[in-house]
Order: sequence, then C-alpha cells, then structure tokens
Amino acid sequence: TDCGGWVIDTAFYTEISKPDETDIRYLFYALKGANFESLTITTSIPGVNRDSLYSKRVPFPPLEEQKRIAAILDKADAVRQKRKKAIALTEELLRSTFLDMFGDPVTNPKGWQVSKLSDMCQKISDGTHHSPPIVEKGIPYITAKHLKKRGLEFHKKPWFIAEEEHKKIYSRCNPQRGDVLYIKDGATTGIAAINNYDFEFSMLSSLALLKVGSDLTSEYLCDWLNSENVKRKHLTRLAGAAITRLTLKKIKEFRIPVPPLNVQYKYKEI
Repeated sequence: TDCGGWVIDTAFYTEISKPDETDIRYLFYALKGANFESLTITTSIPGVNRDSLYSKRVPFPPLEEQKRIAAILDKADAVRQKRKKAIALTEELLRSTFLDMFGDPVTNPKGWQVSKLSDMCQKISDGTHHSPPIVEKGIPYITAKHLKKRGLEFHKKPWFIAEEEHKKIYSRCNPQRGDVLYIKDGATTGIAAINNYDFEFSMLSSLALLKVGSDLTSEYLCDWLNSENVKRKHLTRLAGAAITRLTLKKIKEFRIPVPPLNVQYKYKEI
C-alpha cells in the first residue's frame, strides 16, 4: 500500500524484481491459484517453508497477456461479488417472509400445533458410521463439507466410493430429491439443505436424512431448522457453549410448530 507498513513473521513479503514486465493484478491471481496449500508442513502449527515457495513455478506470459487475463479475472470477481450480495439479499428476504408467515419458530406466537419431529417425518436416519475408502471413480459420497445453506455443492470437491460400499449404506439411508439433509456433527452442525440432485449418493454419519411426512413440506422444515432461534435453542448448552454434535435421538425429539399445509405450500411457492 502507499502508506507503507511492516510484515510480521507469519507472512511473506513479495518484492517485484521486474516491475516493467509484471502486472500486479495478474501476479495476485497467479499466486492465488498456485495452490500453496499443498506445500503446508503439517505440525502442531501448520506453516509453509520459504524454500518450498521459491521452488513453486507459475505461468508468466508477456505483459499485455498478463493485463488481458487480469482484466477477465477482475470481471469474473466482480460478478462473483454481485452474486454473493444477491444471495445474501435473497436469504434476508426469505428470513423476513418466514417470520411474517409463521412467526418466531421457537415461541410460536401464532399458536400452531406443535409435534415431535419423529411424528412429522416418515424417516430420520444418518449416513455411515464407518468411513469407506475414497476411490477415483464410483458412486458419489457426500459429507458435511458439501452441504451449504443454499444447497449441496458436490461437484466442487467430489468424492466417490465403490458401488459395493454404496449399496450397503444406501439400503439404510437412501437420500432422494426433495429430502432434507441436516449437519449433525462437526463445526457446521445445525445447517440444513434440500437435496436437489437426482442421482443416488451415500452419506457420512455427520449428516442426518429427514424425509418429511404428509403434513410437512421440505421447504418449511429446512428453513425452520436454519432459523437462528431454533439453532440457538438446540445447539447451545446451559453454560452458553456451542454444541457440535447431535444424536438422532435428540433430533427426533425436536418439537416443531406445524402450520396448515396451505400456508406451507404458499411459502414453498415463494
């Protein structure tokens, strides 16, 4: 930056040796895409050795080509930022709509009938408790890392298991399009998403499978689980510490307000 500063010993400072041949924006993207994470030394305090960085090679085309590539990536980044903002605004709109239609999901001010989740779902199960070997080609295998509030993102970091392993897991836990998946173990416990994939896949035990019954829609259940007040109720201990693991037994005992189906379907359309 123009104002200067100091770099502490947890960061590297890069000095450009040929400024007349280097576009700073291109260099930024080239270093960002150089996969320096692969050089991390796994110790009690992970880090990257400077000599390992020196050995890393990145493509360095002529200056005009650098500028052209950087301009394209700048535009792509601007689109990503706009999309990120649009998603945030959409999520905020849905949160407001949910509260307007159903009221607070914990205090239930509209007086909807309250039932145990096990009574409102035709199936509540979880994935395998034995992690099968990951293979290069096979049946998709989904874990908590693939599940985001906006849905499943399997193709970003795809994992596969052998068909034989899949059959054993799927016979007990069979996710289908429209089912709700819920993270019940790990740092992201409490996030729910609807399965929008048509293909079969197996799940790890960090995910719970919730198949709604005839009086519940997946959209209502998913956003009820994702509401901050519901998370606070089920994921906070009396001492205020966060809970990072839920059992199926606890999930089945969740008590959920059940609005009339016509109201749930209206929310589904929205």
